[in-house]
Amino acid sequence: QYGSLCAKTLRLRRVVEKSSGAMRTKITVWQTSHAIFIPLLVDAAILTAWTVVNPLEYVRSEEGRSFEDGVVTIESIGRCRPSNEDGSVWFFLGPLFANHLFLIAWTH
Repeated sequence: QYGSLCAKTLRLRRVVEKSSGAMRTKITVWQTSHAIFIPLLVDAAILTAWTVVNPLEYVRSEEGRSFEDGVVTIESIGRCRPSNEDGSVWFFLGPLFANHLFLIAWTH
């Protein structure tokens, strides 16, 4: 996540914008912490909703069997797949990408 980088960039931007010559500018942690916590909460909410609506299921498929010297060897491949493969992935990835693009634009 780009939260800490966004916070540092916002802090630097505020120092540059608020500084006028030799005056000292004080930026507190609370003024930049929202750049970390708000995107983190949005990401957590999106991922939690995705997990509740379309949880992953582990699926193992058998590729083949071999029998040598009295030992049966089963070759299989397993992977996690969404339980609903109806294209709802972009329903969650879209807002997730939009959140990160907003962060990039915000700190630019």
